[in-house]
Amino acid sequence: MLVTAVASLVQLLVQTLFILDASKRCPSNADQARRKPGREIVTFLLVTNLAMWLINTLEKSRADSQTVQLKFYGVWAWTIITQSAMPLAIFYRFHSTVCLCDIWKKAFKLKNR
Repeated sequence: MLVTAVASLVQLLVQTLFILDASKRCPSNADQARRKPGREIVTFLLVTNLAMWLINTLEKSRADSQTVQLKFYGVWAWTIITQSAMPLAIFYRFHSTVCLCDIWKKAFKLKNR
C-alpha cells in the first residue's frame, strides 16, 4: 500500500517535470522535425492520462475501499479527504492530457526564426 502511494507520487512528479520541460522544447533542425524524437512517449502518456481521467471520472470512488486509511483517519475524516481529493485528481489528469496534446501538436514543428 505504501509502495503504491510512493510510486504514484513519483510518477506525478516525473510526469509534471516532463510536461514542463517538453512544453518548452522544439526541434533544432529539419532532421529532428522529420524524425520526431520522443513523440512516442508523449503519445503513450497522452493515452494513459486520458484513460486514467475517464476511469477516475466514471468510477464511483468509495472511501471504504481503503481499509488502512479508513482505520487510521476514521470514517468521516477519510470520506471527506477522499471526496475533496478526487476532483483534484480528475483535474490533474484532464489538464495533463490537454498539455500533452498541445505538446504532441506543437513541439515537433520547426519554428521560423
